[in-house]
Amino acid sequence: MKTAVLSAVLLTLAAPAQAACASLVASVCPRDQPTTMTARFIRLPPRPPAFAVGETFPVAQHSLLMNPGHYGLAPVTGNWRYYRVKGEVFRVDADTALVLEVVKDGNRRQLR
Repeated sequence: MKTAVLSAVLLTLAAPAQAACASLVASVCPRDQPTTMTARFIRLPPRPPAFAVGETFPVAQHSLLMNPGHYGLAPVTGNWRYYRVKGEVFRVDADTALVLEVVKDGNRRQLR
């Protein structure tokens, strides 16, 4: 008798009112529940670039950007090179390995 009453109480507590499923993936929600398809965004503070102007760039650890025109960058016209690090592009002096300019950073513009 106690088991039947306890089961009845648990079943009534386990069946809440029909709330919308909050998943963006429809297959996660049961078929009888409507889904809410609202996008959620989190604003993050801008992060500083990996290397600042005037810092020494570790040229041996990163790849040289070979075709700057493909990425919407100006052609190399002097004794400097482009390097790409995690979506950021740096213009680096070929002799001293100093960062001359942060051309594109990950906060504002991504490479195409």
